[in-house]
Amino acid sequence: MQILIPIRPHPKQRPRFSGHAYTPEETRKYEQEIRTIVQTRMRCDGIEPYHTWCELDLKFQYARPKRPKLFYNKRPDIDNLLKAVFDALNGVLYRDDAIILKVMAQKVYGDNDSITIGACGE
Repeated sequence: MQILIPIRPHPKQRPRFSGHAYTPEETRKYEQEIRTIVQTRMRCDGIEPYHTWCELDLKFQYARPKRPKLFYNKRPDIDNLLKAVFDALNGVLYRDDAIILKVMAQKVYGDNDSITIGACGE
């Protein structure tokens, strides 16, 4: 299965504290947008969530700037990009991100901002 999400990749923001910990609004909206797109695609294609194991192949694509700079060693960190997607897909694509056995991830320049999620499992 492969799903293209036509939004700019954002890293998971650190939790904020105000008497208790909470996820920043920007991160909540971003994760909800990913969740909604994936749920819709899964429903249309009749895809069930993975329950025992899964593997993910993620591509975080950023629109090529007019003046390209060296991108691959710049922020956002890929682990923070992954965390936001993992959390968004919990309970949607898989029952829990603990069942992810293998991840391949890359940041690239392309024509448009997007996230491509490839998944397999059972």
